[in-house]
Amino acid sequence: MSSKRDYYSVLGVEKQSSGRDIKQAYRKAAMKWHPDRNDAPEAEDRFKEVNEAYSVLSDSEKRQIYDRFGHSGLENRGFSPSSVDISSIFNEIFGGGGGSIFDFFSGGSRQRTSRRAGPQKGRDVAIEVNLTFEEAALGSKKSLNIPRSDKCSTCDGSGGMPGTDVSTCSTCHGRGVVQYVRQQGFSRIITEGACNDCNGSGKKIAKPCKKCRGTGQVTKEESIDVAIPAGVNTGSRLRIPGLGELGVRDGPRGDLYVLIRSSTHEFFDRDGLDILLDVEISFPLAVLGGKIQVPTLRDELEITIPPGTKGNEIFRLRGKGIQQKNMKGKVLETGSQFVRTKIKIPQKLSKEQEKAIRALSEVIS
Repeated sequence: MSSKRDYYSVLGVEKQSSGRDIKQAYRKAAMKWHPDRNDAPEAEDRFKEVNEAYSVLSDSEKRQIYDRFGHSGLENRGFSPSSVDISSIFNEIFGGGGGSIFDFFSGGSRQRTSRRAGPQKGRDVAIEVNLTFEEAALGSKKSLNIPRSDKCSTCDGSGGMPGTDVSTCSTCHGRGVVQYVRQQGFSRIITEGACNDCNGSGKKIAKPCKKCRGTGQVTKEESIDVAIPAGVNTGSRLRIPGLGELGVRDGPRGDLYVLIRSSTHEFFDRDGLDILLDVEISFPLAVLGGKIQVPTLRDELEITIPPGTKGNEIFRLRGKGIQQKNMKGKVLETGSQFVRTKIKIPQKLSKEQEKAIRALSEVIS
């Protein structure tokens, strides 16, 4: 059981609330718990919690997943609280022109662009994978060919031709950004922007590498083995950290998102983690009862058909459905298999069969 609080409770709204109501509730909660306005020890954690809740409930796709499967459903589809961009969400609602969210409350005149001088995480990569019914239900391993950036082998990521000079930009001193100061009335406004002399790289390259054109990175296709956990289905999204694009200025790689598409099965139907199987039984078996073998996802199972079984009766096999596992292989939930009976009526009868049925009808009519 997740220890996270319900997102609707975090924002103080009902589950049926409109997007407008959720947005208004977020504004109120964010103002209340922002660390620059609230000195309570728990303010920072509550502020993060509020932003996490809004990032899900303001997104129609994430909200549908959360309403149906809860926190675990989001986690199994790649959502992580660490991926929530608080600054982006806050500025979207309150404005700020790219400024820091903390500047919004401070009344100061410093403005910053979203470009940062330090290491930046690389971009995420997404790839779609087609699975058979069994691969999606039982889990599988796939070798995926992923086009992504890598360090240029010619210049070893420096961006300059071998033997040529690559130095720190003297204008921004390697930061990639510079400050611009202007006076507006009694305010002194300081704005940070990308350095024009080095295009934000922080480096001055005397002779750019011909292979990567001075970027220090090249795009190539790489084969990566990925473990697909059991229980995924069409629409599932798996997040694999650190397999995306290279970071900027020695930042970490981005993440890989695997988007799942699953095919149908010859005789199994799927409803979430449950499996439905139609089996034909003979008329005598339906009347007299008996035992039959039915296939499941992993094996065959003998079940008892009681006397007087009608068509479309359903028998439940608990624990014989699909197991939903996380990326570490831990079983989160297991479905059932439902067996639905179909009475087999012969279309052609031999003379002996017809005679026997007529005799039976006289006895039981």
